[in-house]
Amino acid sequence: MQRHVFSPCLSALFFLFFSLSSTPFFAQRTISGTIKDDKGVPLPEAIVFIEGTNVASVSDETGKYVINTPPDAKNIIFTYIGFQSVTKPIPSVDGIL
Repeated sequence: MQRHVFSPCLSALFFLFFSLSSTPFFAQRTISGTIKDDKGVPLPEAIVFIEGTNVASVSDETGKYVINTPPDAKNIIFTYIGFQSVTKPIPSVDGIL
């Protein structure tokens, strides 16, 4: 019976491939918050998206949202029917906006 053994070079290539392929996942930042109107009333089903990308999320019935941002994202945009869109800069670390 023949046994297959990985060479050190092949093992290094597999390690490098899987390390690089998972980098974008770990580089993402998570932002969460609650979308409210000027009177403090939560806005359900408001759309939250990252400017210049197709990354988006929708707030729940209490106005809460969570969105993962690409590492190079600069702004987050909040939209709701009947309201003017709001653009905010994305913080440099995970957090609440």
